[in-house]
Amino acid sequence: MMPITTHADEIELTAQQITDWPDAEEALARLRQRPPGAPLVFSTPPLTRTVPVCRRLALLWLDAQRIRDEDRRYAVQLVLSELLTNAIQHTRSPRVTCRMWRSGDLLHLEVRNQGGTWSIPWANRAKDANDHGRGLALVAGSARGWGRHFGAEGDCTVWATVPLARSARHGFRPGQ
Repeated sequence: MMPITTHADEIELTAQQITDWPDAEEALARLRQRPPGAPLVFSTPPLTRTVPVCRRLALLWLDAQRIRDEDRRYAVQLVLSELLTNAIQHTRSPRVTCRMWRSGDLLHLEVRNQGGTWSIPWANRAKDANDHGRGLALVAGSARGWGRHFGAEGDCTVWATVPLARSARHGFRPGQ
């Protein structure tokens, strides 16, 4: 297996590494080498099969951060999955980058594509019969806040803030 490459604390995964996953021991070792509180930054090709790999990386990072509350871990994974899935489905970008960091009782997530986004991310009300369209509504229900930013070069970043403390539950609904 090819080693996972990093550049300036960014883990770069290739399509082949995603296909050959799991190599959790190497990823865990790299996460443990980082200073406590260091953000998790990873970049992947926009392939649907990257979503479960990225959820696993996020869980390893949450372990390293000693975030063990299952409701919070579920919320983080849900938000990450929805933001990544949207970025993968709605971009022609060759890479999607995710950044996670903790600030007090809040966990911040950003998912960025390098451009080629053909739609503006927005939460809509999907009908029960619809297979798609609930992602950002789920994010809004699990996060304290979310939003989007378009860069000058056509890149799109969608962000969300997930509360980690029980007292910071505003917007957090486990089980949705």
